[in-house]
Amino acid sequence: MAKTEQDAEQNLYRFAASRARSEDDYQVVLSWAEIAPDFGACAALLATRYNGHLLTRPTLVVPHGGHANRYLRRVCRLQLARVG
Repeated sequence: MAKTEQDAEQNLYRFAASRARSEDDYQVVLSWAEIAPDFGACAALLATRYNGHLLTRPTLVVPHGGHANRYLRRVCRLQLARVG
């Protein structure tokens, strides 16, 4: 891999992929490296439907997160932020 390609790829991992906040102000942060398919490959889903019914606000689901604290209902804000 060329040096410029490596630099570009490493730059991606300096992002906190998202900070999601719910209506009740609970927050979850997912790093880009955590969800990148060639690195952590942890799926993060933003569900807009439940059992076929449209949700009023989306739900963040991290199926292989291992802890329910990565599950966020009624997401009202997603933010991308550079770290480092």
